[in-house]
Amino acid sequence: MTRGAKDGNDGLLRLLAYRGLPDDQSLRAKVWKALLGYLPMKRHDEWNAIYGEKRALYASYRSELLTVSSSQEVSLNVASKSPGSEIDDQDLLQEIKNDVERTRRDFEYFRRPATKAALTALLFVYAKLNPGVRYVQGMNEIAAVLLYVMSAETDAETDAFWCFSEMMAEIKDGFMQALDHSGEGVYGMVEEISQMLRSYDPQLARHLARAELSLFVFVLRWCTVLFAQDATLPDVLR
Repeated sequence: MTRGAKDGNDGLLRLLAYRGLPDDQSLRAKVWKALLGYLPMKRHDEWNAIYGEKRALYASYRSELLTVSSSQEVSLNVASKSPGSEIDDQDLLQEIKNDVERTRRDFEYFRRPATKAALTALLFVYAKLNPGVRYVQGMNEIAAVLLYVMSAETDAETDAFWCFSEMMAEIKDGFMQALDHSGEGVYGMVEEISQMLRSYDPQLARHLARAELSLFVFVLRWCTVLFAQDATLPDVLR
């Protein structure tokens, strides 16, 4: 990271990360923050300032929208709600809570009240700040992986939120129903994978066609949630 920081180039870091990172949670968190653009390599000297700015900004968003009790119960900040919006926001919050409750329950970390509160809060804040995308089931799986990786850091929730926001900027088209039938939406992704399969493994492509098994069945999950729902957590991290 030091070498890349000197010239503002993350190419070497990206190559090394692609080959696999050491099993060091703190190192992985720093590398992911750099590669996702939350802490740009070309602004390495400003990282501390960026940290301070981003953490203050997220804290203001969360406090304006939500309250979190001492028992880690997440609720709407009713004082800041406009007339007519509270019911929609309550439905959104409950939808997120329901999905968070089912997220990675095989890991003790995700059964902790504090973890569930952090995951709920960051997903709700993202949905409110991005009304064109909002919240779609599956986002919880991606955010959960990021939160777990950032758990080695001082403010895991804030870091996970900004990393999630950076990642969603790249993959949000797959979650937007309005784009489903466009080249950028889920059908476009499935068609792209289908073309790759016909090119690299025509025998398998023909077999799936004969079996009338649509790639949509599994590619949708793979592409939209980046295998976070189907692979084990250690495999996702690698």
